[in-house]
Amino acid sequence: MVFGANQFRKAVAYYVVEYRRQIKLRPNERQRMRVKCKNPNCTWLVYASIDRDSGDFIVKNYHHVHKCIPLNMNKLCNSKLIARKFKDKIVSQPYIRIWEIQDLFRNSLVFYVGKKLQG
Repeated sequence: MVFGANQFRKAVAYYVVEYRRQIKLRPNERQRMRVKCKNPNCTWLVYASIDRDSGDFIVKNYHHVHKCIPLNMNKLCNSKLIARKFKDKIVSQPYIRIWEIQDLFRNSLVFYVGKKLQG
């Protein structure tokens, strides 16, 4: 299976929500992507792009150390991410209320989910 920029973006979104980090995505292109921590004192960085030889989208540079404090809010935490994460729960309970999904997310990841979810 060949992974592309969209799969990489989804993986980054899961990472920042799971570890409660704030990031910048630059450049946000189909063939390359650079993800950096928003905190200027933090050295965390991931750079991925299409490999010339294989054509696969691969991570070429990764500095894994975070020097910042985890936060409970993030713009990448949107309704699409929540729907992917709790798909089975939502499908098994089609009449689940929005506040129940918010509580489920808050309790499982200790993450803030507001009333206005962006899709």
